[in-house]
Formats: sequence, C-alpha cells, structure tokens
Amino acid sequence: MWPAARDEVEAQAQLDVMAEYGELPEEVRHAYQMVGSSYYFVHKVVGEKESLAMWSAFSEGGGTPQNLTTAALPLESGTDGPQRLVVGQVTRAAGQVTCTWKDGTSTVVDRAPENAEAPARQTFIRPAESSPVDWFVCLAPKGTEYASAEVTKLSD
Repeated sequence: MWPAARDEVEAQAQLDVMAEYGELPEEVRHAYQMVGSSYYFVHKVVGEKESLAMWSAFSEGGGTPQNLTTAALPLESGTDGPQRLVVGQVTRAAGQVTCTWKDGTSTVVDRAPENAEAPARQTFIRPAESSPVDWFVCLAPKGTEYASAEVTKLSD
C-alpha cells in the first residue's frame, strides 16, 4: 500500500521506489497524476514464483469504498487454468464473505478475531496498514473455480 502523495515531488519519489519493486501503475505517465491517490499492489506467491495479482488506487476523500471487490485468477501464473484463487477487498462493515465455486460448494471467510492473534496461515478478513478497506483470500478446491462472492454477514 502506497499512501497518497501530497505533491509532485513526493509522487515522483514514490514512482522511483515503485519502479525498483516493479510496481508501476499502468495509467500513470507523470508523477502529478498520483497526487492525492493511494495505490495498492497485491502479489501472489506460489512456491518460488511471484506475480502481480491485482492493483488499483484509492483517491483521498474519494467517498465510500465499494462493499466488495474481487479478482479471480489461476494459481499457475501465465496460464488460463481454472480461476481458483480469489483476492478480495471489503469495507470494514463486512463480518463474513462467502466465495461460491462453480461446482456449487462454497468457502466462508470470517473476520479475524479482534484483540487476538489470528494464525497467519488461516484465512480471515484482515486489515492492511494504510488501506481504507480490509482484505480476504479464498481458494477453490481442485476441480472447480470461482463463480461469485458476497458479503454474507456484517460485523457486530
């Protein structure tokens, strides 16, 4: 997550560091275009292979984020294999997300427990530093792929 740059000089510094990480927003051609927007990049790591799964921007003061946004992609980068991996973002109001697979089964993802250490490898809805939304991941069982996702419960 890259916080919103306050001016063109700060934006250029961010662009320079983003380039070192190989994270350049496709539509940005000049540093001034980044002023006032936070950028995020989500990477997928499978074994030794890392690839960009999704990226976007949030404008500062840009209103309420969408209730649910997802990206579905194959586990194997560079293939058109089944879209088994779902990366999503939800508002802080989401308490549970259900990912439904094409075979009719589903995976339920709950919000990480508050004030308790949630296991890192267990799937939960989790916050990310500087992000105005929370994040989750769903993995489809072998032999099926992504059909839909929805917020199925609001936080208490």
